[in-house]
Amino acid sequence: MKRQITFLLIAMFVAFGLNAQTFSSVKFTTEPLPQKTDIDVHYDGEPYSAIGVNGPATFEVAARFTSTELSAYYNSYSITKVKFSVRTAAADGTPYTVSARVRIYGNGTATEPGTLLIDLPAGTLVEGWNEFILPTPLALTSGDYWVGYEVTTDAGFPAGCDAGPMVAGKGGWLYFEDDGWFEMSDAGLDYNWNIRATVTNTVGIETEIGQAMNVFGGNGIITINNADATSAQVYNVIGQLVNTADLSSSHATIQVPAGIYIVRVGDTARKVFVR
Repeated sequence: MKRQITFLLIAMFVAFGLNAQTFSSVKFTTEPLPQKTDIDVHYDGEPYSAIGVNGPATFEVAARFTSTELSAYYNSYSITKVKFSVRTAAADGTPYTVSARVRIYGNGTATEPGTLLIDLPAGTLVEGWNEFILPTPLALTSGDYWVGYEVTTDAGFPAGCDAGPMVAGKGGWLYFEDDGWFEMSDAGLDYNWNIRATVTNTVGIETEIGQAMNVFGGNGIITINNADATSAQVYNVIGQLVNTADLSSSHATIQVPAGIYIVRVGDTARKVFVR
């Protein structure tokens, strides 16, 4: 069955006008490691084309990030967003129905992911880049992380890719139910998926407000010391109020589930991470 899928993919891609091109080698790219900031981890270049079977299909695509790319972020950074590019219409503008589920797997082998850690609907998709914010950040601890999405389409070529060349073992993984995981190169293709994981320094974030007050997250709590205000409000990352606190004493704690929160004290707001 895998051989049949491979031949079908090659036939569809050639019919769609995709041809291998020679580009300078695509390497893992990131910015210098700053503090308390967002960093996009990825192998891909700019969107170049898109892949599918030119008919109804459900399949997964993923990028495999290893300790080579992630070790600098272990135990201090979390995956907070997944960005990916899709096509929702044919070249002539004819739309096709596309939906996706964002999926992140933990450490597995060099050819298969491990435990499924995140499996969430991506919501309404748009042509081009889509950004999905994880409701709860996924802490990076050790090993590999496979980041991608399952796409369901009624037609066409939905899964966005760059111009290549593929980063072997990392940038171009696919999954079909009857075939398991394999690389785009197995289908004669030399591209990387347009998939990017945003990692954020979310451990140990502590911010001083004014001269004496500080706010920081811990295990299931937010602590506010020496506040020059009567109350504090805690919001989640989509702006919903989730809790309030009385600041009549010099030390206050607020119990919340693990995640990233915005704490507002008077006219000042700060971000904290709760484990």
